[in-house]
Amino acid sequence: MVSFKKKFYLFKLTDTWFRTLPGWKNLFQLNTYSFVQDHKNESLRFCIRRDSYTLISDLTSNIDELEEKFSSSVKKEIKKAEADGVEFITNKDLDFFVDFYNEFAGKKSIYQINKKMKDALSTDQYQITISKYNGVILNAKLYLYDQEIGIVRSFLSANVRSEDASTKKKVGISGKFLMAKSMFYFKEQGFTRYDFGGIAEGTTDKGLLGINEFKASFGGLKQKDVNFDSLPYYFLRNLSKFLDRRYQ
Repeated sequence: MVSFKKKFYLFKLTDTWFRTLPGWKNLFQLNTYSFVQDHKNESLRFCIRRDSYTLISDLTSNIDELEEKFSSSVKKEIKKAEADGVEFITNKDLDFFVDFYNEFAGKKSIYQINKKMKDALSTDQYQITISKYNGVILNAKLYLYDQEIGIVRSFLSANVRSEDASTKKKVGISGKFLMAKSMFYFKEQGFTRYDFGGIAEGTTDKGLLGINEFKASFGGLKQKDVNFDSLPYYFLRNLSKFLDRRYQ
């Protein structure tokens, strides 16, 4: 189980991944249970169910079988990255990741993450993976996981922003390389399910469609995510849709 607090406007929201924590607190507190894995009981007292969608790859397959499901363009660009000497690196340096992600978010005019994130996660809940070329970090991904149930989910991704066409191309190639190598790394660590971090079901937004297509090019299967919001959070979250697109 991964559980951490984050800011929701003026309030503090507790976000728990992969499992639920039933109890009276869901009647009074801001809680959300995301991507619940064991949802045989399809309701949780004092909570409202909310479904979303993601793509999942079965990491019990061998690496050749996983790679066979990649699109031909993904396979080609992974080989290109390897030939060019792009490095795959893992670490748990949240200070680095927060700074790298916030620089990326600032240039894209999207929401940055709070520096206090590094205090919210324990080292047995997350992993950072990085692609590096000629000493320069091009891409970084933050994953959250529950090793006991064998699932790892992509949480946040960032890359170097540049107007240079050759750099843009290198970032794109190394991004595919990083996704594939991350999958293989987590397989070697004993995880059985790789979650691509959600897809925008039914969207017509070109940017989101592009992200969906990128994730699908790695061969994951679409799966429904089951989420539960405590009653106070459910009502505030729906109210926020009128105020802030971030929560739509």
